[in-house]
Amino acid sequence: MRITHRTLLLVAWLCSIGLLRVHGQTSAHPAGSAEVMLVDVLIGASKILVIPPSGTTEEVIIPQKGLPVWDAHIAMDKAMRDLFQRLYNDGWTIESEQDYSVGNRTIYILKRYPR
Repeated sequence: MRITHRTLLLVAWLCSIGLLRVHGQTSAHPAGSAEVMLVDVLIGASKILVIPPSGTTEEVIIPQKGLPVWDAHIAMDKAMRDLFQRLYNDGWTIESEQDYSVGNRTIYILKRYPR
């Protein structure tokens, strides 16, 4: 299955307007509708795409060229930890996670509810 940037934007939009429910999605939050963000972790390409509600993609490149395999894994783990900590501090929580063997990627759906 080929997942394009346009497909990810469509999924984020459908989730945000309530037409698409993700596996494990909780019931409606009493504070109102949630913002939806996608985080696409491309392990093989050593990059992370962050697609916020605005649709403006942030690309996090993990420099791994010339690194031994173990150090490359450590660099990817650190980048993911730093990113998810920043998103958590901004009020985002992981709602769903899906692994894809094709392309060696994981797509996370995050939500943030109004306070």
